[in-house]
Amino acid sequence: MLRLSPLTAHERLVKTDALKMAFAGAESNAAVSLAILGHEAYFVTCLPSNPLGDAAINSLREFGVDTRHILREGKRIGTYYIEYGASIRPTRVIYDRENSAIAQVKPGSLHWEAILQGKDWLNFTGITPALSASCAQECLSAAKTARQLGVKVSFDLNYRRTLWSPVEARNVITQLLPYINVLFANAGSANDVFGIETGQPHSWSAHLNSTRQAAQALADLAHFDLIALTVRDHLSASDNGWAGMLYDKNTFFESRQYQFELVERLGGGDSFMAGVLHGLGSGWEHPRTIEFATAASALKHTIPGDLNLLTEAEIAEVAGGDLSGKVKR
Repeated sequence: MLRLSPLTAHERLVKTDALKMAFAGAESNAAVSLAILGHEAYFVTCLPSNPLGDAAINSLREFGVDTRHILREGKRIGTYYIEYGASIRPTRVIYDRENSAIAQVKPGSLHWEAILQGKDWLNFTGITPALSASCAQECLSAAKTARQLGVKVSFDLNYRRTLWSPVEARNVITQLLPYINVLFANAGSANDVFGIETGQPHSWSAHLNSTRQAAQALADLAHFDLIALTVRDHLSASDNGWAGMLYDKNTFFESRQYQFELVERLGGGDSFMAGVLHGLGSGWEHPRTIEFATAASALKHTIPGDLNLLTEAEIAEVAGGDLSGKVKR
């Protein structure tokens, strides 16, 4: 998507007269992270054949993401506007995605068998099927094809209430569940999509307990190999507590807790997703994977923009316990 935000930090959209342009999106953010971490990452979408589409593709190629499977059709790129909050004022996101090129994708125009041949993972989120009925159908076709080819599927619930209703999300995502190997979620999205209620936590231990309850309830929905969850203690728009959790239906693997001052919240979950996939793809044990993924996402909150521009070595330092933030000389 095209990402637009006020050039002046924390300025309101109603007042700003200058916007900063960038490109981002849940799946593309994860693809960039995985490419930086050394994986072959491919991004599949539809983009208009115009300079904005060219710029979006260049923003992926810059970090080594393979764009050969991007269709060039349609008339517009999906857009979102960010108004950054601070302290007690929340950050707000305004979507302008109706009739975007990907929302108008024609059924069958993406040749999933050829795209997925020889790949290890198919990764997508609940944002994409929310865009249109044809997007939902393409996601289901991709997941089914992946299962037939022995390609593992990871999926982030990533519920966006401005794109569809809980009932619509549940109806579509329920059809996808049988094909998902690794499900990404948090207690909030589990409640939004599946009505899994875990109460209103008022302490860190309560946040952890509600996330464990959500994981156990999600595990009953389908035969997932693994459920990966983030835990956020929302202290304010500027300060958050953060942790990660893996659940294999027998054991919970939990990271250390982080607390940080936010520079940028957007992209935090996407970097967590990439971190988990990196650990699984590297054959790591679950404790190492969850510490790495959580460190990656915690660090992402300190970087402006959606992208997690950190190497494995930089993330591993924090995952190993170096939280000093001291200058590296």
